[in-house]
Amino acid sequence: MKNASNKIITEDFFYSLCCSIDSFFDLNKKQTDLGLKSESPVTEVDLNVSNYVYSHLRSFGFLDSEILSEENTSTYLEVSNRLWILDPLDGTKEFIRGIPEFSFSLAYLERHILKAGCIYNPSNKFMAIYDGINTQSMNTNFWTYDNNYILCSRTEIQDGLLLRKKLPYQILGLGSIAYKLALVAAGLAKATVSFRPKSSWDIAAGIALVEAVGGKVTDLEGGSISFTNPMIRFEKGLLASFCPDEHETILKACQ
Repeated sequence: MKNASNKIITEDFFYSLCCSIDSFFDLNKKQTDLGLKSESPVTEVDLNVSNYVYSHLRSFGFLDSEILSEENTSTYLEVSNRLWILDPLDGTKEFIRGIPEFSFSLAYLERHILKAGCIYNPSNKFMAIYDGINTQSMNTNFWTYDNNYILCSRTEIQDGLLLRKKLPYQILGLGSIAYKLALVAAGLAKATVSFRPKSSWDIAAGIALVEAVGGKVTDLEGGSISFTNPMIRFEKGLLASFCPDEHETILKACQ
């Protein structure tokens, strides 16, 4: 697809970008929280990838687009109808612990509407891309489960948020909501659910991917998720289903 500045956003564009950030993710190097946020950890990788992607998008020619990164929200001034939403490292806790359940996430919006996105896990090279026309999932051979699972946050399971929920499929705990959304979009799981608030950078690219393959995404009250104000927190949780016909059944079980 072309954005309003006539720059072409293609599968190759996303693929080359994801490959270019591989060098930032040294899985053998011990990572530590820099203590920059009280609510979530931040590592040097979060900051370095954020800065790199910002420069990459500018050098590629997206000069009239804004960029909203989890690690630098001050760059979002609401002066353009074109917006990139970036999470350089979703699942930082898992990354610090050496658990290979984290991801890079990037979404493109025009006039608050999701137009394209990609999610990439550098640990297993799993990649999901929607370029505005086609969707593509790559390197899925790592997945050893069947697709009859609902993916949930490992932390939410440990905190007992699913104890009284009678979900219609088996539950599998994983890190990174972006990663889980991409797995659903790839058809590797039935759905993913989160009972806790999310930010736009957590979910924008994943929602673009799921909806692009015909899936359905709502909050846990059944309402739509809008990015009219990408700075707000989405307080009502999230459910994304690969098969829209099953969405209501899973949704009722979550309530």
